[in-house]
Amino acid sequence: MSKDPNASPLNNQRLFSDDQLAEFTKGHIELALEALEKNDIASAKYWCQRNEDTKHWIHDHYVYWVASLLSLIQKKYGEDDAVEALKQTYFQPMLELEKVRREVGVKAYMTGWFDNILRHHGMMPGLKIVEDDEKFIITFGRCGSGGFLIDRGDYGGAAGFTLLTKARPETWGEENVPVYCAHCTQVEIWSNLLSGEKAQNIVIADRKLKPGQPCVLHFYKDASKVPEKYIARIGMNQTHWHQSTRGKRST
Repeated sequence: MSKDPNASPLNNQRLFSDDQLAEFTKGHIELALEALEKNDIASAKYWCQRNEDTKHWIHDHYVYWVASLLSLIQKKYGEDDAVEALKQTYFQPMLELEKVRREVGVKAYMTGWFDNILRHHGMMPGLKIVEDDEKFIITFGRCGSGGFLIDRGDYGGAAGFTLLTKARPETWGEENVPVYCAHCTQVEIWSNLLSGEKAQNIVIADRKLKPGQPCVLHFYKDASKVPEKYIARIGMNQTHWHQSTRGKRST
């Protein structure tokens, strides 16, 4: 019995045509640009919107994974081991950021933060950026990672993500800090370790505590202008593990 050439892919045990599968290999923006080349504005808008609707999926997937992984370490091996895992693995991403700051200067560094990170971090709507003479003030109306988990009630809820209960430099000297949010202390700490003492320029000035609250960051143009209280709370004003780590990383 011959096959009907007009039969649907499903009837032939196929779910997609070859053209459809080929289309899946292209990114949304590539498809939008192709549509613009054909002057198909409606299709271009469609693919831009599909990009906006789906671009955070993989980001959110990894946020959940990291929060779950750190929580498992804390539950199985203890809070100290969870903190150790966090601080020893956040070195690499900070290394790239600090390398950019040293090589290109503050303006290009901040442009990288705005364009490469904040635009893609799931913080819109509610992202506000203000600049004064000494710093940038960035308000996350909706933090796209740790704050997102707080808004969902994933700490103490069904997800079972953990809190770091002990006050320590890796929690800004505070108790009961969500384990994922503690990566922001590493942003502050590693900016010192990688660029030298008093080199910290990123400060979590107002941390999100409850669902719906914002999170506020300060980026200082001159790291020497960071108020001492922010340096002290991450242990950079006293002998701590950071001192020996700085020496190892600088050699």
